[in-house]
Amino acid sequence: MNLIAELEQEHSLIERVAGSFRTYVSRLLEGDAPREETARFLRFFSLFVGAYHHEREDDVLFVTLVSALELPSDRGPLFALTLQHHDLAATLASLEALLLLGEPTPEQRVDIDALCTRYVHGLWNHIDAENSVLFPESEARLARVGLGNLRARGPTAQELEAREDGETLTLKYAPAHDSSAWRGDGCNACPSFGVTCDGLERTWWNEHEWAEAADHLG
Repeated sequence: MNLIAELEQEHSLIERVAGSFRTYVSRLLEGDAPREETARFLRFFSLFVGAYHHEREDDVLFVTLVSALELPSDRGPLFALTLQHHDLAATLASLEALLLLGEPTPEQRVDIDALCTRYVHGLWNHIDAENSVLFPESEARLARVGLGNLRARGPTAQELEAREDGETLTLKYAPAHDSSAWRGDGCNACPSFGVTCDGLERTWWNEHEWAEAADHLG
């Protein structure tokens, strides 16, 4: 299986574990879930999502798009998605620090709930942007230059264990479907659009693609 297909497949699991994490944290704050399982969730997000999934996006897919296709890394989708990776990692670190303190104060409970919501919604938005924009656009462009079958490293033993933890936890904690999360396909649904990214068309399209804009946009 090529890298982009693997990343898409991993997104399916990450999306479900994020929903399970939202369920778990809500139950934890209500005193209805064992605190010991916090470490299992955190290990999934830090090892499988951060150290494995995001690393392969950053170091293989993004690097190849820049080197082989000369796509910009200082603006546009790659810049915005890289910033999202950093923001997700920072949010998780802040959340982890609070979750591992022990019994939270009332103020810390509010912060934990807010950080968990921010992290889960951020992951969902990130997955939507990559699935609907980055991956299909990258796959088509890479195929045109003979790079339609990118490969990357496999998971370490610890990363595999973290993945297994995630799969197990989704069975124990039903993934939440948060109606307050804004989700959707395309650049317009991405929270980075108009903030750190002007959209794929402005940064990736060449003159030929602009000439056929009507066909691209339907």
